[in-house]
Amino acid sequence: MKNLIIERTEKTPYVNLNPATGTMEFSGRSRPESSIKFYEPIEDWLLEYIKNPAAKTVVDFKFDYFDTSSSKWFLTLIKHFETIYLEKHEVVINWYYDDDDILEYGEEIKDIRDVPMNLLEF
Repeated sequence: MKNLIIERTEKTPYVNLNPATGTMEFSGRSRPESSIKFYEPIEDWLLEYIKNPAAKTVVDFKFDYFDTSSSKWFLTLIKHFETIYLEKHEVVINWYYDDDDILEYGEEIKDIRDVPMNLLEF
């Protein structure tokens, strides 16, 4: 399985998913013109990763802005990480925030998903 790297643009985040190390990063701004077109290939990649995840998966979400359609995708992606965790693999999600809205959304996700999640100010 290959790394998935998507460079950041004004409207889309930087994405770096490394199956060998189990490290994953989503950062920047997320307000794509079509959230389905942007996030669906990422979800497809994760569905493959779930079949043979690394011993430990560490996911960093570092957004300074995201729109509502992106936030729905974050829930979907985190649900896949939860699946890995519930299959007895180590998973840690680091949710970085720099304002109250991003913190609040991280708290909401933490409350509804059964996966270790750190809320970290940056």
